[in-house]
Amino acid sequence: MGSGIDSSKNIMVVEDDAAMQELIREFLERQGHRVSLFRSAIKALEAVRAFAPGERPPVELIISDINMPQMDGFEFLKLAREAVPSVPIILITAFGNRVTEKEALKEGAVAYLNKPFGLGELNRLIITHAKASA
Repeated sequence: MGSGIDSSKNIMVVEDDAAMQELIREFLERQGHRVSLFRSAIKALEAVRAFAPGERPPVELIISDINMPQMDGFEFLKLAREAVPSVPIILITAFGNRVTEKEALKEGAVAYLNKPFGLGELNRLIITHAKASA
């Protein structure tokens, strides 16, 4: 509050696993961030596409799981980057490997994390990447 730089970010979390979603939400809120949650990549994409074209998006970072029903994280990444190319996207997965990581980065993710990951590592990525769009 008061003067100073506001380091809190508006972060969208796209994660179909309720326990993981809650863990990430609790951590991000403890760090002072504002969090919007989506259990479905399709619903998250609808929200992203609703952002006013040409205006600064209301989220500064998106964290998305890769393995989700209906639409996976790679498809979400591609379509979300088309809609809001300035918003950095971090992909997370429990089923990753080097090939998956290379593909994620090639497709435009700013970072990639294998579950389980350290919350400190997630925080470092948020500080590094959300800053660029602030």
